[in-house]
Amino acid sequence: MSIALFTQPLEKPAKDDFCYSRSGNTQFAADDEDPSRTFFGTGFVKSGPYDSDPMGEMDFKFTTTSSNGILVIGIDDEDTSLFQAMELSNGHVVFSYNMGHGYKSVTSKKVYDTGDQVTIVKKATDIRGYEFTFKISSKGEEEVLANGEPFYSGRKIPKFVNADFVYWGGIENRTTIPANV
Repeated sequence: MSIALFTQPLEKPAKDDFCYSRSGNTQFAADDEDPSRTFFGTGFVKSGPYDSDPMGEMDFKFTTTSSNGILVIGIDDEDTSLFQAMELSNGHVVFSYNMGHGYKSVTSKKVYDTGDQVTIVKKATDIRGYEFTFKISSKGEEEVLANGEPFYSGRKIPKFVNADFVYWGGIENRTTIPANV
């Protein structure tokens, strides 16, 4: 899987950070010249730290023939049941979240594991943080999964997912992944 065009700058690991072999956890440093990364099932990119909502607004592109896997995930530092994630499930892009009022998700109708470049996956949250827009573009066609939709129906106000770091293509500690993802 290849992911590119991060809207948030990726931090290069300090000298004491790690880059293990393919058999273990792998963190790739971002290259200023080429922001794309290739993952082989064991790698990930860790971006951050953030002082505001790291997944409030983002866009990226990817190419893959893998049908299942994490595209990007942010898990709350204090309460690991709170998260936002974008993943591939049976080729479909799924945006799932728990922002304090239970698990919710939206799933693409089309499959995106064809090896063709998905030119943009875009998620944006309104200024109050109550509603979101989620769009996917590929081969000149756009699929809108949500357009100003509330995270939760009724008057439920979503909680801020306070994540210092966001993981792309995988995650450092898989035991912290919420059960529904």
